[in-house]
Amino acid sequence: MLYEDEFQNEIGSKYLEEINSSKMRIGDNNFNGCYITTLICSILGYTDHCYVLTEMRNFRNNIMQKESKYFDILLEYDVIGPIIARNIYEEYCKTENKDMWTRFYQLYLLETAALISSEKYKEAVCKYEQMMNTLKSYFGIHDIDLTTYQKDYDMSMGGHGKLKVRELTVSI
Repeated sequence: MLYEDEFQNEIGSKYLEEINSSKMRIGDNNFNGCYITTLICSILGYTDHCYVLTEMRNFRNNIMQKESKYFDILLEYDVIGPIIARNIYEEYCKTENKDMWTRFYQLYLLETAALISSEKYKEAVCKYEQMMNTLKSYFGIHDIDLTTYQKDYDMSMGGHGKLKVRELTVSI
């Protein structure tokens, strides 16, 4: 891929070490957030109701949360997304490299939103998966077992950058 190479570097392994260390465990409240919103609003300065976020949220709410074929994508976003959000924000604070994230926005997020807008959902999901794989590779995020989260995951609330589980009802 054209831009993917720029996101693969030697610092990626430090993020995997952090995930595996006691400092950062999935489920802890060290950072909780949507990496797409972090990138678009906190770094690039767009509003929370911009075109890209609106298209992606509508797709999530009206299609992805209603179709089981998107279960794994939503779950991965909710488990790994907050880790990516934190790493994007921390890296930006250190480097202040807005150009890199602007190019990333144009290549992945803007393109995904345009595909959604054109109702090319399969292509939009492929573009999103490319983006997620690029970010996982860049930040050295590998080997996270999502199966432990599957049982109680509430897909109808998925895709927000935080893990939501079904509420258990107990009959007495």
